[in-house]
Amino acid sequence: MSAVWLVRNDTLDAELESLGVVTIGWDMVPNLGGEATTPGVVKDLIRRSDAEQTPMSVAMAAGTLDRFAHRLVTGDVVVAPRQDGVHLRVGKISGNYFFAADAQTHRHRRPVTWVHTNIRRSDLPDEALRGIRSISTLSQINHGAEFFRRLADRTELPASSESISTESPSSPGSWLVGSRIDNHDSTDEFVRDGIWRLQDGLDQRASDIRLSDRIAIKSTYVRYSDVPFDNHGQPVSVMTIKARGVVKSVHTDHIDVDWDADFTRRDWFFYTYQGAVWRLRDDNDYAVALQSFVFDDATQDIGWFLTQPSWVKYTQPPLKSRDIRTSFRMPYPSTQPIYDAAERWRQALIDGTSLFSGRPLDYPAAVRELIDNFVDSPDAGTDSFFQKLERQLANTNDDAIQLAAELLYVYFLPVSTSAVGVNTKQSAVNGVAAWRDTLTGIPSDLVPPLRAGLARVGTAYQTQRWRMFAYLIRTVETLTSLPEDARATALRDWQQFEQTISAIDDRGVWAIRYLLEHILFPEYAIGGASRDDRQRIASAFADVTGGVEDANDLRNWLEPNIRYGDSYALNVYLPPYRHVWRPLSEEKTLWAAWALRSVDDVKTTADELADTIAAAARVLGASKTEIVNALEGVFGQAGDSLLLDHARHDPHGLTELLSHTAEWGEALLIDRIATWLGDEPFSTDQYLEEISTVLLGTKNDLPIRAAATISTQERLTRRDPVAESATPGELYTAYLSRIDSLRTAIAEQTNTEVSRLAISVVADSLVRLDSSQTDWSPAMRTAFDAWRSGKKVAPPDDFDIAISADDPGHQAPSSDADRPSREELEATLSIHSDAGMVWLDDTLEMLDEQRQMILEGPPGTGKTFIARAIARYLAGNNTALVQFHPGTAYEDFVQGLRPNPESPGQFVVMDGPLVRFAGEAAAQPERPHVLVIDEINRANLPAVFGELYFLLEYRDEPVTMTYGQRFQLPPNLLIIGTMNTADRSITAIDAALRRRFVFRDVRPGEAPLDDILPHWLDRHAPTLTWLNDFLLLANQRIRDRDQAIGPSHFLRKDLTEKRARRAWNHTVLPTLTEYFYGQQHRLAELDFDALKSAVTHSDTDAESD
Repeated sequence: MSAVWLVRNDTLDAELESLGVVTIGWDMVPNLGGEATTPGVVKDLIRRSDAEQTPMSVAMAAGTLDRFAHRLVTGDVVVAPRQDGVHLRVGKISGNYFFAADAQTHRHRRPVTWVHTNIRRSDLPDEALRGIRSISTLSQINHGAEFFRRLADRTELPASSESISTESPSSPGSWLVGSRIDNHDSTDEFVRDGIWRLQDGLDQRASDIRLSDRIAIKSTYVRYSDVPFDNHGQPVSVMTIKARGVVKSVHTDHIDVDWDADFTRRDWFFYTYQGAVWRLRDDNDYAVALQSFVFDDATQDIGWFLTQPSWVKYTQPPLKSRDIRTSFRMPYPSTQPIYDAAERWRQALIDGTSLFSGRPLDYPAAVRELIDNFVDSPDAGTDSFFQKLERQLANTNDDAIQLAAELLYVYFLPVSTSAVGVNTKQSAVNGVAAWRDTLTGIPSDLVPPLRAGLARVGTAYQTQRWRMFAYLIRTVETLTSLPEDARATALRDWQQFEQTISAIDDRGVWAIRYLLEHILFPEYAIGGASRDDRQRIASAFADVTGGVEDANDLRNWLEPNIRYGDSYALNVYLPPYRHVWRPLSEEKTLWAAWALRSVDDVKTTADELADTIAAAARVLGASKTEIVNALEGVFGQAGDSLLLDHARHDPHGLTELLSHTAEWGEALLIDRIATWLGDEPFSTDQYLEEISTVLLGTKNDLPIRAAATISTQERLTRRDPVAESATPGELYTAYLSRIDSLRTAIAEQTNTEVSRLAISVVADSLVRLDSSQTDWSPAMRTAFDAWRSGKKVAPPDDFDIAISADDPGHQAPSSDADRPSREELEATLSIHSDAGMVWLDDTLEMLDEQRQMILEGPPGTGKTFIARAIARYLAGNNTALVQFHPGTAYEDFVQGLRPNPESPGQFVVMDGPLVRFAGEAAAQPERPHVLVIDEINRANLPAVFGELYFLLEYRDEPVTMTYGQRFQLPPNLLIIGTMNTADRSITAIDAALRRRFVFRDVRPGEAPLDDILPHWLDRHAPTLTWLNDFLLLANQRIRDRDQAIGPSHFLRKDLTEKRARRAWNHTVLPTLTEYFYGQQHRLAELDFDALKSAVTHSDTDAESD
């Protein structure tokens, strides 16, 4: 059967018909029919033409050229869209590839006999329209392929009443489905009633099930024993087929099934799926074997599966160092210091010594002081946690404050740096230790654990810090009250520990209890902080466990899904388990929708990389004398390749490392090779793209992590941040998890399994896509550009409607031309880290949901700058700024009587900025408008806001204002306020207004501000990078988050030490002198020279510049 190809051409149009050809570009590459034009040479030529191209883009281009020259054959059908975006050509390849050396452009050509040259897209059936979605230069058409074949066989177009079938005859579909309804196995009821359904009837996952399709009920779980082969005690994925039948009819809420009454349950191994609906495809060898097993009573070929890369591990005894039983302990290099620190704390509790100093610590007395002065003496004031804690512990002994600092360390220890940065953790703990000169702060060897983290905690963990801290105090009280032997047992035996702490009231503080359990007993306790999550997890896997209620028991049932070297772990927050109990995020669902709009068939998008995969396999099998040539086959001889450059100097070293690929696994191998690259700085993203390309040679279905687009990929699919101290191997593992989630998103919308490599290709292409170069409709292009800029916009339903021939340019509207891109916003705010990007993601999402937000923090933190940048990003020029002050009144902001300039002595009702701007927003309902209110808390807000209290909560309801006008806030009007937390003269915002706004902290040492100064200094004042540590130390010594000093004082491009000193002495110190009035010793600690000396460990010269 002939193949059908879609070939897009943005250069030649009518010439294709007059010359009878189809063409593609890359004119820098000579005749592909010559022996000298090897894949390596082709890649060199492409890379030399554009030094900015990455290994992935070079490989894709080379693969496209190879397919065009060697995969297309005479008789294949070609579909070529015309440049008017309205019509198509259809023809057949009529000869071999040739190179038109004398042509001005597009010299790579195939002769074509064009059968149709003016087919309107609007005349195509839906399946054929789906087939031409691909945005690639060359792609194979799968959907609607039979339509185009038949169209190419006839010279006359069908009449409007005549139809051409879009599909060739096909066999019935094969489906494996779940049976869990309301946490109950409903298999028997389904078979008895002759039906099947999902929890709430039928949804999109089952939308493709048809009459006469084959269907079977399955249950997936893990076994450690009782399998028909020697698994050496390793967990094996098993799928029990419980019933099978044939679809009789499909209804809106259920399917009628003719169940096979004679079927006997059977167990299938290895190739399994946890989801509730799984379509088995004919283009997958594993799926074909499974279909035969389920529906044709074939025997599973266990021996063949054990030779496959994913399951060959079962033929080998596990390494002795590996604990066969599943553990929740994360095996990564960044997390090991956390568990080591927890072990030191455990030993300190047993021995009765300080975690920080190792000196004896009187725990019973210290705990009693903390209970008397903190737990049993709450401070109901409005000051920060640390201000109140300092007052509460002012009269306690040194041991009590030392213990308080160490418990705060434990509180922060498991928290991901994406939630709380390492600088914030250090400053908080050391700030408490600094209350007494005799106390010990965090020792240097306990700082690295704070750079990682195990859980991204929720808001309550931080806003209810006093409750979490009280629970830790009670826990230490309970443990240290035990005799030494009993205390040691309780701290080393999981069941005894659980029994010991069961008497402590944990209501509302489950998060700290769960995290404490995990860091002390990671083999037994899940590393999550949410109680609701645990309940959902246990319920979701009830079919596997038989209804076990404790999610911690899943370690006995589920196979590990994390590997680092010879260490394995289970993390139910990662695929494939994550999406069994937690729905996909909206961002990933939208990504899948756009992916499916941009390609005909996601499965085939990586076909261009076949040659690169083969070249990568040669690298993995190369000797030290072959390794350089093999790498050149992957990356070409030209270009800036880390691996190739280093291999030329040390071929034996790289060859030796690559020989351990299977033994070590991807993550450990990546880290070992990163170490081999040496101490010279290199781009981690570039390295990961190169090594992930080489790893394609394992043929283990791995993706390429594209350096140029990875940041935008993460933003578009909801960033799952990693630790600040994550290694390259950990970053790659996190990328695998992201790709697996996107595979799930595609599977949920298509019931199709897609390779990781294909997903990574689509993810990269979606970021690179220039919508103006597509033949999409204006609505489609506008929606796509909005989605890629960060808005949650789905593809329009009419995305395939052909553009009118009367539309001369069919250009996308330019209504968003005044809005900066997301990347420009990040650059404006100097956001570079994962934590900063997560802060921005969350801020934009919360503002979108709540519609009104306040940025609060001390002065000098750039709150107004951030607010205006976000406003410009969201609304372009549709922004306005109002500054409040103590004299601001309702009449100034909302509406009031003003003298009529045209009639002296008369007054008229004049709209204030709020009403005027709301009117502008209402007149453009399709576009966001953002009102920034600077220093919002300087005014008497209840008096100024008036009816706005009601309107902020009930946006869809109008109210009658003071002067009789009916008014409401349009939904597209967003409000961002800024609030200074350092000014004690300002009355705090009342609870009613707080409830109507979402609040975001903008504070020094925390995201996003912890990004700004380091990057600014690196760029503009590289000799003054110590100023970042200077500012961190100053804020640590100030010990008041509301009085902390922001980075804006040092954000000038002409910064010198003299100017920094001047800004500190004449801008910062006067405010601090007022705050610390009469406390000269505190001011002495904040002297510029004292701070510089402390962070640079050198004497200072006050006159230095």
